[in-house]
Amino acid sequence: MSAHTRTYLASGDLSTKEGYVVKMSNASAVLLATDGTIGTEDLVGIVAQGGGNTNGLPVTVAMAGAVTRGIAGGTLTRGTHRYLTTDGNGKLVAAVAGKTVIAEWIGQAGASAASGDFIEIQVTNFPFVLDT
Repeated sequence: MSAHTRTYLASGDLSTKEGYVVKMSNASAVLLATDGTIGTEDLVGIVAQGGGNTNGLPVTVAMAGAVTRGIAGGTLTRGTHRYLTTDGNGKLVAAVAGKTVIAEWIGQAGASAASGDFIEIQVTNFPFVLDT
């Protein structure tokens, strides 16, 4: 386990969820995130490469500062969609005001990504507000 990963118990089947956003279900378990709205869910990180597992078994989560792969939840364009949050299925989508940013798209490959594509990200965790 690196300084930027942590092992939790899976609450549900995360065995095929590499790159998905997870939230806390209780003090010791994580499950797929479904809402990036600030204050709604405690977004923890991203299921690390090879880190998924089934209910009640350990899952490795990439935490703030980690560079890992994330899975896109829709069409993303480099430069326009730099900061990412979760959709209703734990996939990464563009963050807007009022959402928690869980990742920043940092990879160099490709100018865009489609739903289901893996992209290189750095895990973050901060509220997103619009500049005035």
